[in-house]
Amino acid sequence: MKNLLFLFCLVSLQAMGQSTFLSGKVTDAETGESLIGVNLMLDDSLGAVTDVTGSFTILLKAGNHTLKASFIGYETYVMDLDIKARSEEH
Repeated sequence: MKNLLFLFCLVSLQAMGQSTFLSGKVTDAETGESLIGVNLMLDDSLGAVTDVTGSFTILLKAGNHTLKASFIGYETYVMDLDIKARSEEH
């Protein structure tokens, strides 16, 4: 089976640091080719699918999460995430 490669970027919201966008791109680990239609599941409840550039965005709250990515012909990829809430300074 082939392996998936993830590139991530966290973008914080202004809403008291309670939610964050998890954005990234999924590519083939060997060829670097963007993968279209990769299924992403966050905590077995919230999902997303990569677009034509292999990119995705998921809104999540601070805390511990499990992200699973699956795609036909590839090994399922599982990653544990620990998203910290930002403290607001006055």
